[in-house]
Amino acid sequence: FFVEASQSIGQSKLHFATNNGSWQRVQLNGDINETVDKGVFQLHFAHLDADSKKDVILEKDSFLYSYTLRAEPIWQYETNGQSISGIKAFNFGDDDKRVGWYDEKSQQIFLLDKVGRLQNQFPKRSSTSFSIADVDLNNEMELIRTDSIGGMLIEPFE
Repeated sequence: FFVEASQSIGQSKLHFATNNGSWQRVQLNGDINETVDKGVFQLHFAHLDADSKKDVILEKDSFLYSYTLRAEPIWQYETNGQSISGIKAFNFGDDDKRVGWYDEKSQQIFLLDKVGRLQNQFPKRSSTSFSIADVDLNNEMELIRTDSIGGMLIEPFE
């Protein structure tokens, strides 16, 4: 779940996924209780654009979608039936947010740029999930993933 804060507690909204796969939005004073989307498999909240507000990433019907909290579409990406695990958002700068996930079936990691396009040189093989961080504090991002026998690979991000 995620709380969309407002100037007053009553105007704040709670966003969450139900057990039956619906994205719900509830205003804390009880005025709004609505189903934003149905049939959602995964729901994730992250900053994807430069407006400093959280956005929504959801998996539904072989697509990954991103929306503002007002349910305005940002982008969509066809996943072609991938087994999406661990949706993550990565901050590459103020206006450069990227979304990644691990596909358990193909043992590959995928990374989308800020407009929902597959990043160059992706997908990449990995035997488990992955991360992206500046691990050596040189102001450049590195990709951390595992090889076929579980060894850790740390490589410059291109």
